[in-house]
Amino acid sequence: MPKRPANILIVDDEPGPRESLRMVLQDDYNVTCVSDGRQALHLIKTRPVDLVTLDLQLPGLEGTDLLREVKAIDPNIEVIIVTGCGDLHSAIESIHHGVFDYVTKPFNIAEIKMAVAKSLERRRLNLELARFFRELEKEGAANAEGVRGASAPNLARLLESRSLQAALGATRSLREQMVRTERLCTVGLMTAGFIHEINNPLASVVALAELSLSRLRHASHTTPELSEVELSLQKIIQEAKRISRLATRMLGLAREHPQGVEGVADPAALVKEALELIRPQAARKGLGLRWQPPADPLPTLPCDADQLKQVLLNLLINAVQATPEGGKIEVALEVALDVALEAGGEPEAGAQVMLRVADTGCGITEADLPRIFEPFFTTKGEGEGTGLGLYICRQIVERCGGSLEVESEQGRGTTFTITLPAA
Repeated sequence: MPKRPANILIVDDEPGPRESLRMVLQDDYNVTCVSDGRQALHLIKTRPVDLVTLDLQLPGLEGTDLLREVKAIDPNIEVIIVTGCGDLHSAIESIHHGVFDYVTKPFNIAEIKMAVAKSLERRRLNLELARFFRELEKEGAANAEGVRGASAPNLARLLESRSLQAALGATRSLREQMVRTERLCTVGLMTAGFIHEINNPLASVVALAELSLSRLRHASHTTPELSEVELSLQKIIQEAKRISRLATRMLGLAREHPQGVEGVADPAALVKEALELIRPQAARKGLGLRWQPPADPLPTLPCDADQLKQVLLNLLINAVQATPEGGKIEVALEVALDVALEAGGEPEAGAQVMLRVADTGCGITEADLPRIFEPFFTTKGEGEGTGLGLYICRQIVERCGGSLEVESEQGRGTTFTITLPAA
């Protein structure tokens, strides 16, 4: 019997986005569109719905109120927020009510298709898990009925039966998949809210810094001190714009989507820039920073320079925080080739660039080591870290076709190694 297409309900009072979503999804799913929350509730109560795409601003019934109503009717109906007016508060509230994803308008077609497919997969897992629990309850009841008065050993043998063990194993696997899926989706939700909240103050920072820089340049005279201020303002503007670019890209990094990597990066230049930014923090703790620039030019890397710089900065900040006063942090770059590089020759196919950040800090416990790349896992104290840094770092590196690995021994330090193919 062929599998029926999923039933998707689009709730949006704007005809343009509503029609765009319908056209994107109608070839693969049964799609129905409504323009307000009351219509949506009536439809959900009268026919099967697997997934709702929901705008936050609706006439008659606000999107967050409709979300609560939908989840009260059926918690297994998946919901994706598709909005142009979201903020951090709405993102957090959506998480609390079980939203799968949070997509901002104008949406990317590949992104929305991926979000829909993943949300329907979570629904399938939820329903499958519920089915397993029902079967376990039935089998448990039947076994109990058949062994009244039986001895404890007989009951134990029944509990160890192949069918029960298979069901329990499948249930455990499904539950682990659901936990991973929900945690990754929460990353996307929080990032969406973060993007909306951070861009406005960043724009103000850039505008004020540019105004101050303009006034400084039009001053009647300059001094060495004013020249230093000018350089500092230029750095503030440069870094604030970089943060804004990163914030805009973060949503794509936090979600799975099929976009490729754009741009190339000079690894030696990125290390130099990152060390300049981290040097003041290291100096305050009396840490030694060791970096020996390569004697020969290194091949460029197929990765956005801002993103790779953010990875390196994250690793360096973690190293500074983990290393006690007087410790050392070392950065190293090297090229590994399938075929040795002849003197003065160009890098051959198969070249890989390896970037290492090593510290003499406290190290990572054996129990924590397998989990450090999981989203929201952190060993830092409350308020000191979100547990997203290393997760996002690995996402960036893997999207560039590389890997991020870690070696650590408690009390003896940690080494992170980024391996990327040459462009």
